[in-house]
Amino acid sequence: MTSPGRIESARLHLISCVGVDHDLALLERFIAHYLELGVPACNCHLILNASRLDDPKLVEAKRQLAAWDITPTEQWIAPYTSADMWQRRRDVQRRCVPADDWLISADVDEFHEYPTDLGRFLAFCEANRINCVDGVFVDRLAADGTMAEVDATTPLAGLFPEQRILQGSVFGFGPSHDVYGSIKMMAVRGRWLLGRGGHAPIAGETGHKFLYGRHIGAFDNSADPAFRARFPTRVHHFKWTSTLADGLSRRVSTAGASLAGQEYGRQILSHLERGSGRIALSRAPRVRDVPKRGGIGMLVTRWIRRREKLRRKMRKRIAGLTGGQAS
Repeated sequence: MTSPGRIESARLHLISCVGVDHDLALLERFIAHYLELGVPACNCHLILNASRLDDPKLVEAKRQLAAWDITPTEQWIAPYTSADMWQRRRDVQRRCVPADDWLISADVDEFHEYPTDLGRFLAFCEANRINCVDGVFVDRLAADGTMAEVDATTPLAGLFPEQRILQGSVFGFGPSHDVYGSIKMMAVRGRWLLGRGGHAPIAGETGHKFLYGRHIGAFDNSADPAFRARFPTRVHHFKWTSTLADGLSRRVSTAGASLAGQEYGRQILSHLERGSGRIALSRAPRVRDVPKRGGIGMLVTRWIRRREKLRRKMRKRIAGLTGGQAS
């Protein structure tokens, strides 16, 4: 695989929606993280969501963004629903992100980890005609599994040192919330739109070329959290905070809430109620750091080879069951 230099930072764009009721504690660190990755402040396209125009938290969100020289792209005054939010994000993408630039898609509690410098990584993707990069959720939790409060001074890594995968271990998949909900689209070329939840490209579009040859959720054993824990593209999910239960309770009862969000949200609320506000960490596999030896090409090639090995094994298994040759 080809590994060229790096792309210009001017071609990197971040789109997110800031819910002022629950995102303010993380907002400054969220912005700092993506600026550090290389996204220019002028390319941070942020939607501010509040239930009413006179909400003082809306003023505070604007103050925090102004400190980074960021002007909100849009102000959305209405109760939050996933469908409305993702439609607005797609509209912002159409207006603000050129077709050949790169969209970095992240909620305020989602902090991306790439195998190397983001500009170099996306240059590698372009050189190999990759236009969609997906990654796995890594749940960041307090050491005792409780819903810790975010303060302004303690680093997030200190507050939430545990790196676990909860979906498929502590929380099961169901009819509406499947393994694709444990995957997030991290970076896509500007012409590709994302579907509700940001877990996959929008239905009906074609021409996607994924980093690992297919969407991570399409691997045969993608439901296994230990398998997902090995991927080097990761979304560190700092959702397990003191504000989670209250925010989830409101969202699952809001008209228009997605079935997947309701199903997963109610699982979380039920688990927290049974566990007195604590996640059962012993049931969730721990995520370890990915060795960065060999460069980006080696990491990706390793996964493609593993994919082909799984395909060959599946063909042999099918042939053995049918007594013939699997195509």
